Amino acid sequence: MAPAPPTADPANLPLADYFFISGIESSQVYDAQRVNGAAVAPAESTIEEDAALEVEEDVAPTPPRPTSSDGASLSKRETRQSISSVIGPDFGPGPTASNRSSATIKGFPQIGGSGLSDFDFDQALRKFAAERETFLEEIQFSAGTLKQEDRPRPRPKTQRIVNEDASSLGAGIGSIRRRISTIGRSQRNSSMMRNSSVRTSRRMSGYNSVIPAPRPFLHEPNMHPLKRRYEPVLLDRYPPKAMVDELKRRNPFPDYVPMFAFPNDVNVVSSDERPRSTWHGFAMTNGDGSKLHGICLTVWVPLNPVAAEELERQCEEWRKANMTPEERELAGSLGERLAAERAKLSRLLAQLPSVPSGSDEREQLEDDISAVEEKIGLMNDLLRPVRHGAASKIDGLTDGETGLWIPRAYGVLGREGGMTSFWKEWLRAVVVPMYQGSLLRIPASSPRVGMWQPLERYVVNLCAEALSPMSSITQVELCIRELRMYARKEAVNELPGSRNTDIYALFRSLSIQNIVTLFEYVLSEGRIILLSSHTSMLHLASAAITNLLYPFVWAGVFIPVLPVRLIQALEAPCPYIVGIERRYENVELPEDDFVLVDLDQDVIESTAPPVPLPRQQRRKLVSLLQLAAPHHIKYGVPTGPPAYAVDAYPYDSYSSENTAIFTHKAPRATLAHYTVNELNQQNK
Repeated sequence: MAPAPPTADPANLPLADYFFISGIESSQVYDAQRVNGAAVAPAESTIEEDAALEVEEDVAPTPPRPTSSDGASLSKRETRQSISSVIGPDFGPGPTASNRSSATIKGFPQIGGSGLSDFDFDQALRKFAAERETFLEEIQFSAGTLKQEDRPRPRPKTQRIVNEDASSLGAGIGSIRRRISTIGRSQRNSSMMRNSSVRTSRRMSGYNSVIPAPRPFLHEPNMHPLKRRYEPVLLDRYPPKAMVDELKRRNPFPDYVPMFAFPNDVNVVSSDERPRSTWHGFAMTNGDGSKLHGICLTVWVPLNPVAAEELERQCEEWRKANMTPEERELAGSLGERLAAERAKLSRLLAQLPSVPSGSDEREQLEDDISAVEEKIGLMNDLLRPVRHGAASKIDGLTDGETGLWIPRAYGVLGREGGMTSFWKEWLRAVVVPMYQGSLLRIPASSPRVGMWQPLERYVVNLCAEALSPMSSITQVELCIRELRMYARKEAVNELPGSRNTDIYALFRSLSIQNIVTLFEYVLSEGRIILLSSHTSMLHLASAAITNLLYPFVWAGVFIPVLPVRLIQALEAPCPYIVGIERRYENVELPEDDFVLVDLDQDVIESTAPPVPLPRQQRRKLVSLLQLAAPHHIKYGVPTGPPAYAVDAYPYDSYSSENTAIFTHKAPRATLAHYTVNELNQQNK
């Protein structure tokens, strides 16, 4: 890490360098359609630039769209300063509805147009519910998906790294199936099978020499509009470029911040309920070698009605271009029946408050509601591939006006990696007003409790008025309504990261034996790839394993969250720790010499076993860890990510796993106390 710029006075450093807002605007739906419109229409011999799009006469009139060129659109994105526009309509949280499908319905019995009665239709739905898995496997869905290669690249042969005696403390030393020889010390050489040329490149390579430029964002013209991805942009930042004096005491604002806030780009989600908010952290290295640590919180906001109407028109155009008339008739018939069932559900829900609780009528009404909801769910599964009226509004059930949602990320950047936990709690606190009282354990605003201030007030307080604490003797207090938060640094005689790093997430997701195996791979300076469905889990696990190396320091490439457009960095011939999301498509792993750690399934795979620790030291380390973290063995806690790594507000409540941030008196470090007690127990 390069030192801070010489113009920055350590006594004048802000508590956070930057606050940013990233995502997409509703107008980008129009931009994507303008870019992809030519690919949907039949190709002509010549294409005139900026020519008006010719459409059929029977197509519904389209809402006005921006007519500026692509270059002008990009320049507008760079100059957006709309921090006040981010506090839009507020809606209650809800579970995220699945929107992943690459299906187009084929070969289903004719419905609707063929005169199928309601009874026969119900029977068909029941048959589909009973044979859903086999039904979806038999029909082949192709429209709306990217064309796969005829011969995909084969996945490298790896072996699962297992432990022979994971449940025993006294027997079975070692975490891999192989013999450990303690007599011939010369045999304990590196087992990673690296060539000498690779070893040389590892010593010579650095971050800037092995991390390539991001791949350009590629539009997918034949993709269904609800599966199409949009390029995230920087909507706003503080301080802006015009505040030159404020920028002098900060590191340069890095490029590609939206790409790290949305590692897998952005897509529009169709859901009756607002998708759950998530969070994750990341680290970025500038061209001058300076490093910035970031934390961002993703909140879903509704797509405005005009953009939703335009998106529905795009879906209709996609159906005409990619579906046969029979398939469109089938989808139209299902859509009409779905709209009728949703209207029926609205009527039943309206009758619910007027029926006495506990009566036979109430029980019958609840049964009818359950039956209608089951029908809607089945028809949604059938219609999700083509999105034909599946997001119609249900009074009392659909949050927002359209049922379509786009993500927006609020983030903080700073040079102090030890402040990431504080920034996370600060972000979770300042976005609470967007939930309109739907979160538990938060009292309503009042003159006695406190009133919410504008978001700009909190941002200026964090990034301009509050200074970073100089040492562990001082601490900085920030107030968000009645909540008081304290930022402090660690003492010089404490282990680095002991107060800020959360190691529970790593010990919750992996077993003790796999953690020791991962530790051996890190000591061997391997190419380690972390895999998880939850982006925050990648940040937590990578930070935990690097801090457990103390007193050693990880000197390789460190990218806790690797965006999909930087996926080619996995081929870098040097040690690295990177995290990738499970939902990435077409991920090509290195041909050899890598370690894949599945944080969701508690599985480690590699092309070769690690260099093991000495037998006695490994036995003692495993025993101490099992005494310190008995939650898996003694209490039966299942492996997997904790709740706060899955959701920013687990169980619809504001809770924190780091209580030290909310008390003015810093708690005493307990690591030395626990370590001494465990060593005494071992010596007895």
